[in-house]
Amino acid sequence: MALQGLYEEATAKNDAELQAVLSRYEELLKEDPTLFAVQKRRAALLRSMGKTTEAVVALTALLDASPIDAESWAEIADVYLTQGLYEQAIFSLEEVLLCTPNAWNIHARLGEVLFLAANKSEGAEQLKGLSEAMRRFCRSIELCDDYLRGYYGLKLVSLTSALKDYCTMK
Repeated sequence: MALQGLYEEATAKNDAELQAVLSRYEELLKEDPTLFAVQKRRAALLRSMGKTTEAVVALTALLDASPIDAESWAEIADVYLTQGLYEQAIFSLEEVLLCTPNAWNIHARLGEVLFLAANKSEGAEQLKGLSEAMRRFCRSIELCDDYLRGYYGLKLVSLTSALKDYCTMK
């Protein structure tokens, strides 16, 4: 059912057809609310249609039903990040790491979000955020030697930290 819905989403030509797919998902979930794949498709469709609030509610319901679903945690982290809610995004990415502790890409992503959050703060809080971002980028490199995103993140955090140190010395 989820694959059929995915096909219908992909072949939809306008918003009315996407709304019809969404209605079908909701009908299926009324009949059997335990269809996890359909719940995930519904949440993804809501997000792609720009219904962010409803997507967050759907993802939260998914996580209430299955708190160890790393994909749902990653998806809700991305939603929070697009809204500028860094603390919620950090928490969600940390939950992903509880499910998949050796995911080097998630460590790097968490480093990126920590870096963004650190740039919004000042003083000791900013330095704490930068050092935590550096730690996450280092962990991603430790887990995967040739992960360039981790190296780029580490370089960016190092340059930013060095610039902050230089500016405070003057």
